[in-house]
Amino acid sequence: MQNVLRRIAEAFRKVGFRGRILAVMIAAGAPGVVFGAMEANRTFNGAIAQRTAAAEAVGDRVASRLDEVIAGGSQVLSTLARLTPMGAGDDRCATVMQAAVDGAERYATAGRLAADGRVTCASSGEGAITFAGARWFEDLSRGATVAVSALQREPLEGESVLLVGAPIRRGSDFDGAVYLSLRRDWLATALRQEIGATVRGVAVYDQKGALITSVAAEGPDILADGAVAPPADAIVTWVGGGALRVVVLPKQGRVILGLQSLLSVAAPLLAVAFTALVVWGALQIWLLNWFQRLHARVEAGAPSTVMSLEGAPPEFQSLGEAFDRTMDSARERQAALVQAAEDNKALTRDLHHHVKNNLQVLISLLSRQQKRARTDDARRAVAESRCRTLAIALVHRFLDPPEHLGVIDLDAYLAELARQAHATLFNNGRRARLLMEIDPAVSPVTRASTAGLMLTEIFIAGAAADANDLSIHVRWSELESGASELAVSMEIDGAPVEAEPDSDLLRQIARQAGAEPVIGPGARLFARFAPPAPEAETQKAAQS
Repeated sequence: MQNVLRRIAEAFRKVGFRGRILAVMIAAGAPGVVFGAMEANRTFNGAIAQRTAAAEAVGDRVASRLDEVIAGGSQVLSTLARLTPMGAGDDRCATVMQAAVDGAERYATAGRLAADGRVTCASSGEGAITFAGARWFEDLSRGATVAVSALQREPLEGESVLLVGAPIRRGSDFDGAVYLSLRRDWLATALRQEIGATVRGVAVYDQKGALITSVAAEGPDILADGAVAPPADAIVTWVGGGALRVVVLPKQGRVILGLQSLLSVAAPLLAVAFTALVVWGALQIWLLNWFQRLHARVEAGAPSTVMSLEGAPPEFQSLGEAFDRTMDSARERQAALVQAAEDNKALTRDLHHHVKNNLQVLISLLSRQQKRARTDDARRAVAESRCRTLAIALVHRFLDPPEHLGVIDLDAYLAELARQAHATLFNNGRRARLLMEIDPAVSPVTRASTAGLMLTEIFIAGAAADANDLSIHVRWSELESGASELAVSMEIDGAPVEAEPDSDLLRQIARQAGAEPVIGPGARLFARFAPPAPEAETQKAAQS
């Protein structure tokens, strides 16, 4: 209950002012509406009870009539079974069956069946018909004294629709059966006499749900289609020990509720609607109109809202003055924030300029020191330091602060870094061919610097091998999934250069960008980078 109340309170806070007033009006008129609905429900239930009682009475009459038909048929079948035992000739049997049909208007055909279900004689002369496998015949063979079913094949003579069967026994053994089929027109007439004008229609089905016949009191016969289920308000009665199902459709009146039931619901609704309309108009004129004027004045960017509240109550004029003071304070605060942002951008540009220049000075000093070094080991150590510093300095060179502080052109950065590292490490007369396949890409600074440092470490390891006629291959690929791949290799005649990169350092560098490198054999490196964050998130992270 507390959760429900909390959700109602949250929904109430989300709606506008008009919605809240309307909700209050609805809550005020809810008791009258509920009382009217209860009165209408009582009237409706009374009408339903009367209609149901009338339909149940019709169902009982139809069930009684069908029980009489089945009982009468059972008596006739007992006589036929006694007069036409299985030893009797077919001519005599057919004569007896025809006499039974002629003696009662309700019957269409009569016949005798052998124990295998084959018709041995019949009033219609159809001796080739068999009922083997029919449910009613199987029930008789298992001990039933009477069976009722709809015909499951082409109708017999006289458009028969209902079949009543009884067994022929020799002692305790099943020796066959006799049957009678009722005429469709007679059964329909009998049903119509019973239903009168109190229901819409009546239908009779067998145990399997097959339609035997249906009668409509007026209008279309909606039960004539046996494949369509009866409506939900239908009343069902079983006849003959569950052999037949009688479905009755109650009659629907044109006006179920009546004028009194309608007024009991409509009157409180009209009262609530009228009250809500009056309150709505009063709020619009005396309250919401001034808020709308204030809103329009603010949207237009007017420096003051007092002019729009001329003639308003004193409370609204005081509100307008307080709002003007708040807006002036907000404008001053916004101007201060804009100026602070511009100062921050200028400071960022200046800081970036100094860092870039200092790194360039440091690289120049390392280059000069490399030339002055007296031993190969010293020159190599200085060259390695120069390449590692170069990987960071070029990042600042390709940055464009402050608008693009978080991303750089990765293809230009890697290409320039590879060329300068190649010139720095292989300037001692060794032949080393540099091949680059770099896809155009814009990358975050962290990924770019990680890729540059990893490339530099492989170059340093390959240069330390003192090999000649090298082929250096640098490849950066942008995949359709958004991921990226870096591959660096140094080979001599297709075989990797025997080198030992610092694998621990490479893995530590790769973790900064969330990559896991594959190192070796020799001076080889492969690393896959996950898709970067969206550009908006990258810019936001850089600005923060």
